[in-house]
Amino acid sequence: MTAPGQATPRPPAQVRIGLWGPPGSGKTTYLAALKLAALQTNLVGNWKMSGTDEASSEFLRDSTELLTKKGEFPPSTILGQNFLFQFIGERTVIPERTNRRFLGRQAPPEEPVIERDAFDLDVLDVPGVSYGTETTARTREDSRPIAAELSMDDDEPRPSGGDDAFRGAQSASTSEDQLLDHLQECQGIVFLFDPVRDATDGDAFDYFHPIMEKLTARMMQYDNAGPRLPHRVAVCVTKFDDEEVFRVARNRGYTVSGVERPYFPTVDNGRAKDFFMRLCQDNFTYSDLVYRGLTQYFYESRIEFFVTSSIGFYAPTGRFVLGDFANTVRADTGEMRIRGRVQPINVLEPLVWMHQNLRGTA
Repeated sequence: MTAPGQATPRPPAQVRIGLWGPPGSGKTTYLAALKLAALQTNLVGNWKMSGTDEASSEFLRDSTELLTKKGEFPPSTILGQNFLFQFIGERTVIPERTNRRFLGRQAPPEEPVIERDAFDLDVLDVPGVSYGTETTARTREDSRPIAAELSMDDDEPRPSGGDDAFRGAQSASTSEDQLLDHLQECQGIVFLFDPVRDATDGDAFDYFHPIMEKLTARMMQYDNAGPRLPHRVAVCVTKFDDEEVFRVARNRGYTVSGVERPYFPTVDNGRAKDFFMRLCQDNFTYSDLVYRGLTQYFYESRIEFFVTSSIGFYAPTGRFVLGDFANTVRADTGEMRIRGRVQPINVLEPLVWMHQNLRGTA
């Protein structure tokens, strides 16, 4: 029993979602942008984001200040521990019609009821070495054909933030066990795929498959295990704001114009899968096997694809302008800084889709 004046513990969320992606995929910036996305979105549900402990709340506070006040990307070293965030929303429940009568007449239908809704986002970052591979950047000659379309320079800083987190803080075996425990306990996984990194390093396959193999071996040892992993998976193609990534999407006809200010173009979720597969068509890597692995390890009906941007496009007049949309600029120090207002694209949507899918309301 709760004593008078004592706060009631928060009820457990019904859905726990994990965030996963290789080093450099933009996890830190994605998390930092989620708070802003929750405030700016028109998604049904009136979602609010908060940290469940002091460390998680401090991360939100500090990273949001970096994005909005200083125009800086949060350093990846912020993700030095396990963070847990709760999303509180609301859903409208329509009572079932009954045959109840009042004074000999059919009783009027009951008013819709607004109920609390919630899910948790559980974040654990680990050193890249725990994935069982070492990152080796490809040469320009090997970066074909997608890297040629993206025309990225291996020496250039990656604009959307995030790099290897707390490297060397733990042994590889300990970190890997923690990651496997983390993914095993989650009902859904948000997997971040960074096309900019993949165009230069081509190591998405190397990070993905070893973990999937070990997670499958763990979960298949139970008698009630199915033939594939039970998770729902939201695959997020990150850094849509990058000039070259956007150019590939537009030139290949994947983009549609926004209908509300600031009229940002997007890739419809119905075509996000095709765009992802297009980016993976590189004869010099095994990136295409990431998709094959997704459908091998998980049920295809439980996978959805999204094209996202944590910072959005540059739009100082409140409108997207094709000739001047890059929202990053190089500072005198050589670091990439955020040029204008941060307006995330499709960042909260993957989480809400997964939550609704797991609840059976999608």
